Amino acid sequence: QEYVTTPLWNVIGIINGTIPDEVVVVGNHRDAWIAGGAGDPNSGSAVLNEVVRSFGAALQQGWKPLRTIVFASWDGEEYGLVGATEWVEEFLPWLSAANVAYINVDVGVKGPEFGASASPLLDNIIYAATAEVPSPNQTVPGQTVRDAWGGDISTMGSGSDFTAFQDFAGVPSLDVG
Repeated sequence: QEYVTTPLWNVIGIINGTIPDEVVVVGNHRDAWIAGGAGDPNSGSAVLNEVVRSFGAALQQGWKPLRTIVFASWDGEEYGLVGATEWVEEFLPWLSAANVAYINVDVGVKGPEFGASASPLLDNIIYAATAEVPSPNQTVPGQTVRDAWGGDISTMGSGSDFTAFQDFAGVPSLDVG
Protein backbone atom coordinates (compact mmCIF):
# COMPACT_ATOMS: atom_id res chain seq x y z
CA GLN A 1 0.00 0.00 0.00
CA GLU A 2 1.36 3.37 -0.98
CA TYR A 3 0.92 6.20 1.51
CA VAL A 4 0.74 9.58 -0.20
CA THR A 5 -0.49 13.06 0.55
CA THR A 6 -2.96 14.24 -2.04
CA PRO A 7 -5.29 17.22 -2.40
CA LEU A 8 -8.97 16.82 -1.59
CA TRP A 9 -11.66 18.54 -3.65
CA ASN A 10 -15.10 19.41 -2.38
CA VAL A 11 -17.58 20.34 -5.09
CA ILE A 12 -20.06 22.97 -3.89
CA GLY A 13 -23.13 24.39 -5.65
CA ILE A 14 -25.42 27.09 -4.29
CA ILE A 15 -28.97 28.16 -5.11
CA ASN A 16 -29.66 31.49 -3.43
CA GLY A 17 -32.97 31.73 -1.63
CA THR A 18 -35.20 34.68 -0.93
CA ILE A 19 -34.19 34.58 2.75
CA PRO A 20 -30.42 35.04 2.58
CA ASP A 21 -29.63 34.21 6.20
CA GLU A 22 -31.28 30.76 6.29
CA VAL A 23 -29.35 27.91 4.65
CA VAL A 24 -29.96 24.19 4.15
CA VAL A 25 -26.90 22.11 3.20
CA VAL A 26 -27.41 18.80 1.36
CA GLY A 27 -24.35 16.58 1.04
CA ASN A 28 -22.88 13.25 0.05
CA HIS A 29 -19.30 12.00 -0.06
CA ARG A 30 -17.99 10.42 -3.23
CA ASP A 31 -15.05 8.31 -1.99
CA ALA A 32 -15.80 4.67 -1.15
CA TRP A 33 -14.18 2.45 1.46
CA ILE A 34 -14.77 -0.68 -0.62
CA ALA A 35 -14.28 -1.37 -4.32
CA GLY A 36 -17.26 -0.01 -6.17
CA GLY A 37 -19.18 1.58 -3.31
CA ALA A 38 -22.57 0.80 -4.85
CA GLY A 39 -24.62 1.56 -1.74
CA ASP A 40 -22.20 3.89 0.05
CA PRO A 41 -21.64 6.40 -1.49
CA ASN A 42 -22.56 5.90 -5.15
CA SER A 43 -26.30 5.51 -4.62
CA GLY A 44 -26.21 8.69 -2.55
CA SER A 45 -24.22 10.46 -5.28
CA ALA A 46 -26.82 9.39 -7.84
CA VAL A 47 -29.63 10.71 -5.62
CA LEU A 48 -27.81 14.01 -5.02
CA ASN A 49 -27.16 14.47 -8.74
CA GLU A 50 -30.82 13.82 -9.55
CA VAL A 51 -31.94 16.31 -6.89
CA VAL A 52 -29.58 18.93 -8.34
CA ARG A 53 -30.89 18.21 -11.87
CA SER A 54 -34.49 18.52 -10.64
CA PHE A 55 -33.82 21.80 -8.87
CA GLY A 56 -32.12 23.08 -12.04
CA ALA A 57 -35.26 22.27 -14.05
CA ALA A 58 -37.42 24.06 -11.48
CA LEU A 59 -35.14 27.11 -11.58
CA GLN A 60 -35.46 27.24 -15.38
CA GLN A 61 -39.23 27.45 -14.93
CA GLY A 62 -38.92 30.44 -12.57
CA TRP A 63 -39.00 28.70 -9.18
CA LYS A 64 -36.90 30.17 -6.37
CA PRO A 65 -36.38 28.55 -2.97
CA LEU A 66 -37.27 30.30 0.25
CA ARG A 67 -33.98 29.29 1.90
CA THR A 68 -30.57 29.17 0.27
CA ILE A 69 -29.61 25.59 -0.64
CA VAL A 70 -25.99 24.45 -0.68
CA PHE A 71 -25.24 21.17 -2.45
CA ALA A 72 -21.98 19.48 -1.48
CA SER A 73 -20.06 16.55 -2.90
CA TRP A 74 -17.50 15.87 -0.19
CA ASP A 75 -14.07 14.38 -0.76
CA GLY A 76 -12.02 12.50 1.83
CA GLU A 77 -14.87 11.17 3.97
CA GLU A 78 -13.29 7.73 4.25
CA TYR A 79 -10.02 9.31 5.40
CA GLY A 80 -11.39 10.82 8.59
CA LEU A 81 -14.34 12.98 7.42
CA VAL A 82 -11.76 15.45 6.13
CA GLY A 83 -13.61 17.22 3.29
CA ALA A 84 -16.77 18.14 5.19
CA THR A 85 -14.95 18.86 8.44
CA GLU A 86 -12.50 21.27 6.83
CA TRP A 87 -15.37 23.02 5.01
CA VAL A 88 -17.39 23.37 8.23
CA GLU A 89 -14.34 24.74 10.06
CA GLU A 90 -13.69 27.27 7.27
CA PHE A 91 -17.30 28.51 7.17
CA LEU A 92 -18.17 28.04 10.86
CA PRO A 93 -19.23 31.64 11.65
CA TRP A 94 -21.59 31.69 8.66
CA LEU A 95 -22.93 28.16 9.33
CA SER A 96 -23.50 28.87 13.03
CA ALA A 97 -25.57 31.92 12.14
CA ALA A 98 -27.43 30.71 9.04
CA ASN A 99 -27.45 26.90 8.68
CA VAL A 100 -30.88 25.59 9.67
CA ALA A 101 -30.26 21.93 8.74
CA TYR A 102 -27.80 19.53 7.16
CA ILE A 103 -29.18 16.64 5.08
CA ASN A 104 -26.81 13.72 4.54
CA VAL A 105 -27.43 11.18 1.77
CA ASP A 106 -24.51 8.72 1.72
CA VAL A 107 -26.60 5.61 1.18
CA GLY A 108 -29.47 6.76 -1.01
CA VAL A 109 -30.59 3.23 -1.87
CA LYS A 110 -29.58 -0.10 -0.33
CA GLY A 111 -32.85 -2.00 -0.20
CA PRO A 112 -36.62 -1.58 -0.12
CA GLU A 113 -36.92 0.02 3.33
CA PHE A 114 -36.78 3.74 4.10
CA GLY A 115 -34.46 4.65 6.95
CA ALA A 116 -33.64 7.84 8.83
CA SER A 117 -31.40 9.08 11.60
CA ALA A 118 -31.87 12.62 12.82
CA SER A 119 -31.51 15.22 15.47
CA PRO A 120 -34.81 14.97 17.42
CA LEU A 121 -35.65 18.53 16.35
CA LEU A 122 -36.20 17.21 12.79
CA ASP A 123 -38.34 14.14 13.57
CA ASN A 124 -41.68 15.82 12.84
CA ILE A 125 -40.37 17.17 9.52
CA ILE A 126 -39.39 13.64 8.46
CA TYR A 127 -42.82 12.30 9.42
CA ALA A 128 -44.57 15.09 7.52
CA ALA A 129 -42.39 14.74 4.40
CA THR A 130 -42.70 10.96 4.19
CA ALA A 131 -46.49 11.30 4.54
CA GLU A 132 -46.50 13.39 1.33
CA VAL A 133 -44.36 11.05 -0.82
CA PRO A 134 -46.09 8.17 -2.63
CA SER A 135 -44.54 4.81 -1.77
CA PRO A 136 -42.96 2.96 -4.68
CA ASN A 137 -44.48 -0.18 -3.10
CA GLN A 138 -48.17 0.38 -3.78
CA THR A 139 -49.52 -2.75 -2.04
CA VAL A 140 -52.31 -0.47 -0.85
CA PRO A 141 -53.50 2.14 -3.36
CA GLY A 142 -52.44 5.66 -2.33
CA GLN A 143 -49.88 4.36 0.17
CA THR A 144 -47.17 6.83 1.21
CA VAL A 145 -43.61 6.22 2.35
CA ARG A 146 -44.81 7.01 5.88
CA ASP A 147 -47.54 4.35 5.60
CA ALA A 148 -45.06 1.67 4.46
CA TRP A 149 -42.28 2.65 6.88
CA GLY A 150 -42.26 1.65 10.54
CA GLY A 151 -41.56 5.23 11.67
CA ASP A 152 -38.35 4.49 13.56
CA ILE A 153 -35.90 7.41 13.49
CA SER A 154 -32.51 6.57 14.96
CA THR A 155 -30.45 9.08 16.85
CA MET A 156 -27.37 10.45 15.13
CA GLY A 157 -24.00 8.95 15.94
CA SER A 158 -20.84 9.66 14.00
CA GLY A 159 -18.95 8.26 11.05
CA SER A 160 -20.21 10.40 8.20
CA ASP A 161 -20.10 13.97 6.95
CA PHE A 162 -22.92 15.11 9.22
CA THR A 163 -20.57 14.77 12.20
CA ALA A 164 -18.91 18.18 11.78
CA PHE A 165 -22.27 19.89 11.23
CA GLN A 166 -23.88 18.21 14.23
CA ASP A 167 -21.04 17.99 16.74
CA PHE A 168 -18.89 20.99 15.85
CA ALA A 169 -21.29 23.56 14.39
CA GLY A 170 -24.40 22.49 16.35
CA VAL A 171 -26.56 22.23 13.23
CA PRO A 172 -29.64 19.93 13.32
CA SER A 173 -28.81 17.08 10.97
CA LEU A 174 -30.47 14.11 9.34
CA ASP A 175 -29.27 11.11 7.37
CA VAL A 176 -31.78 9.46 5.04
CA GLY A 177 -31.80 6.55 2.66
